[in-house]
Amino acid sequence: MDSGLAVARRPGMNRPAVVMAGGAAQCAPKKEMRLTDVALRVAESEVMPEANPSARNLVPLSVLAALGQRSDRRGALRLTAHVACIAATGFVVWLARTHWVLLIPAMALHGVTIVTLFAPMHECVHRTAFASRRANDVVGWIAGVLGFYNATYYRHFHAWHHRYTQDPTRDPELISPPDSAGDRPSAASLNSGP
Repeated sequence: MDSGLAVARRPGMNRPAVVMAGGAAQCAPKKEMRLTDVALRVAESEVMPEANPSARNLVPLSVLAALGQRSDRRGALRLTAHVACIAATGFVVWLARTHWVLLIPAMALHGVTIVTLFAPMHECVHRTAFASRRANDVVGWIAGVLGFYNATYYRHFHAWHHRYTQDPTRDPELISPPDSAGDRPSAASLNSGP
C-alpha cells in the first residue's frame, strides 16, 4: 500500500519533510506522536525485512523520523514524573525515619529513584530529551550533579563511545586502565574468564 509519500529530514529543520511523489517537499504537520501509534502503523503497513545485512536499515526511516521527534513539553512531563517519584520516595523516607525496619527499604527505594537520574542525563547528553538545546544542557547538568556525574565530560566521553562502539582499542567503555607493567589488557582477554 504505497501512498507515494516518503519521509526525509530537510537540512536545518527539526520536523521531517513529507516528500510527495512528484518530488516537492512540504513540512510535516506538527502532531504529537506516541510509540504505540508508530508501532501500530508499522505492524499494519510497513513490513521490516527478515534478514538485512545492514543494521542501519532494520527500522524504516519513517518510523525513525516519528520516534526522533523532540518536544520540550514531553521532556518536561517526563522530568516532572521523575522528580515526583524522587519526592514521593523522599517523603516515604521521612515518614519511616523513626522505624528502622521501614527506613531501610524506603531508603533503598529512594536510592533507586536517585540512581536512575543517569537516564535523563544520558538523554540530555544526546540532546534528545527536549527540543531545546539549552533545556537539554541545564537538565543534563543538574541530573548529572545529583547522580554524581559530570554531564559535560560524559558528553565527550559518550561521543567517543558512539564513534568507536565495540572497537576494543578506541571505545572508551571497553578500554581498561594499564596494569602495573603499563600494558592495557584487551577487551577480549577481560571477557574470556580465568
